[in-house]
Amino acid sequence: MEEKVDRKIQEMLEQEIIEPVTGPPEWISPMVVVPKGKDDIRLCINMRYPNQAIQREHYPLPMIDTLLNKLKGAKYFSKLDITSAFYHIELHHQSRGITTFMTSRGLMRFRRLMFGINCAPEIFQRSPIGIEMKQLKMKMRLKSRKANYTLTGKDVQNRLPSQSATKL
Repeated sequence: MEEKVDRKIQEMLEQEIIEPVTGPPEWISPMVVVPKGKDDIRLCINMRYPNQAIQREHYPLPMIDTLLNKLKGAKYFSKLDITSAFYHIELHHQSRGITTFMTSRGLMRFRRLMFGINCAPEIFQRSPIGIEMKQLKMKMRLKSRKANYTLTGKDVQNRLPSQSATKL
């Protein structure tokens, strides 16, 4: 397991998702390793205490009841999993310290928005990526609930996106 964690940390360093911490940290959160499929893992950071210090900017997210009502008449469904989409949003340098976590290689912190920050869905929804997803949603009857999107339609042709619409 330790080798998988080390590989995942190296991968995230190379992709500039995380960076080593230099200097004394403001926060240190524990890391939890969760199996993902047969051979992969997910590094989860317990942000319970740092989340209490984050001032949330509320941004309206769709209500599940509203989304369920819009599914009436749909017979076909497709799911777009954009869980890693948060990594496309860079954190301001001053905001990175709150994401610090301990690894066997020392302290690391996120350079990118991470899953576990309580305001991540709102930040994503108002980002250019989130706005693009909203425009796509209008065109394709796309229903959103956090990091998963569902395409619906009364037949397969109305459900499938055009080739240009699938490029996110």
